[in-house]
Amino acid sequence: MEILAFLGFKKFDDGIYRLYNQIVAQARIAEFYTIHGVADTVNGRFDLVALHAYIVMRRLKNIGEEGGQVSQDLFDIMFADMDRNMREMGVGDLRVGKKVKALAKSFYGRIKAYDDGIVEFEDAMLTESLKRNLYHEKVPTDAQVQTMADYVLQEIKLSNNWNIEQIKNGSISFSPALVKCLGSVVTNETDQKITNEDAPLATPEISRIVKIDEIKSNHLDLDIGATVDERQALAERFDLIELKNFSAHLLCTISPKNTGVHIDASFSANVIQRCVVTLEPVLVVVTGSYQCDYSVEIEPGDVEIIKFDSAAEDPPEPIIDGAFDAGIILTEQFGLELETFPRSSNADFNELKLAAGDKLETAESDNPFAVLKKLK
Repeated sequence: MEILAFLGFKKFDDGIYRLYNQIVAQARIAEFYTIHGVADTVNGRFDLVALHAYIVMRRLKNIGEEGGQVSQDLFDIMFADMDRNMREMGVGDLRVGKKVKALAKSFYGRIKAYDDGIVEFEDAMLTESLKRNLYHEKVPTDAQVQTMADYVLQEIKLSNNWNIEQIKNGSISFSPALVKCLGSVVTNETDQKITNEDAPLATPEISRIVKIDEIKSNHLDLDIGATVDERQALAERFDLIELKNFSAHLLCTISPKNTGVHIDASFSANVIQRCVVTLEPVLVVVTGSYQCDYSVEIEPGDVEIIKFDSAAEDPPEPIIDGAFDAGIILTEQFGLELETFPRSSNADFNELKLAAGDKLETAESDNPFAVLKKLK
């Protein structure tokens, strides 16, 4: 079998499942969201699972070769779970693979960012990494970011006490008490409990506010052309060498019962990415289309977190104060359509094929994260 076993064809020891369940349980502690400002969304949950998986994998990396195999098994189970959840949510078969690849790429990016941020346990670098990777959906306070940085550093220090048998058996422990005892964050004058509702929403790279009363005759044609600043921001977010152009067309129609808006959208862009084999710049044409709904009947706090309904379609996004930002989903869909592993015509991609159980014969073969670079 090529590449990873996260499609369910590989059997794992029970301990690895327990290990993954521990990571997920830790990521679901309410205080991360209600107090420490992580977005209470599916993406926010993924970000916290990724953060705790990183803590475990960092320890496994330091253990050596046996730790590398456990790290790979943990990764496989994690993304098998992502694959299953997406299918249960009703994501079409043709889109699941692309979404899983996008998640895997973002997970590897987080591993690198956190590794770069933890240099001799320097807070400043870690807080910047957390702002970019854990808080990319909502803008946190400085106190919230500092609290999470303290938590991460504490967990990494505690993880140094885990041995390989404890990790393989899923008998490690995080520190829920640490999260709970840091429950109130000190502001300028008083102790104040900070919730997600108090934090301002982060502005997307492309922001286009659509007001319901601007949709005349029940429909609105919206043409979007990204500005220079917007293209630069998108390039930074998705690690592109350059985004040469980006355009989109959105058809917005009022729903029959006048309770929301349906959008049919298409977009195209010319991007320059780096070949994964030769590192040469590669010009890639990106196109995509999607449909989505916005509703005045949905409030931001109404959606239950991580509750998947296999028969349901994606829930509508909320319309707040008679308006919504069409740029948020447009930006997400653009990211999903990007080529995960771009390669130039001169690249020999066969060198990156890996059979399950094979070891990487590279200078990074001792790095349990190196295999993530080879995802196809």
